Amino acid sequence: MAPYMHVPDFHGVMRVGMQARSMIAAAVFKKSLTLTSHARQDFTQGQILNLMQLDAMKVEMAASNGFTLIDGIYQIALYVAFLIVYIGPSALAGLAAMLVVIPFQVRGCRASGCVCVSNLCSDAALPLAGCRCSS
Repeated sequence: MAPYMHVPDFHGVMRVGMQARSMIAAAVFKKSLTLTSHARQDFTQGQILNLMQLDAMKVEMAASNGFTLIDGIYQIALYVAFLIVYIGPSALAGLAAMLVVIPFQVRGCRASGCVCVSNLCSDAALPLAGCRCSS
């Protein structure tokens, strides 16, 4: 049942992200065509296009990450509610244990020289988003 409810929302968010990306890319490209020759000396047309694509891609990824963050909160709440119904209050002990471990994961990940893979590089998001070693 969840896929039938989840997929249309995800599709809508991804479509909005792609539309925002294309609008930003078109606006920046149109603006880059009207630059004076003095302004074009700082950056080549290829550099401007690369920056434009990167910025537009970040907007698209923000839509996707925002949806995942919001949807993740609802899924965690729903699954904890199911666990409480099926196994009782001991599910809250498991949830508390997971919350207690998060600061240790952050410290361990940062101490080993790892960086956040996701754009959500905050202390709370680091163990949730995953990390990888920078070396």
